[in-house]
Amino acid sequence: MLLLDFVENARTRMLRQQLIGDAELNELTALLKCHLEDPETLVLSSVFVQAWGLTPDQP
Repeated sequence: MLLLDFVENARTRMLRQQLIGDAELNELTALLKCHLEDPETLVLSSVFVQAWGLTPDQP
């Protein structure tokens, strides 16, 4: 799962920079895994946005 892969890829940097403790990261990762395994959970891997507009006329 992409979200879990992201956590694992960033784990060392987050711990090294002391953004989060190891025990808390492990707990949150386990909760995320449990949540993602729930069949009622919808995960969108990419969100696409389409925007329309006009540019002003250039002199």
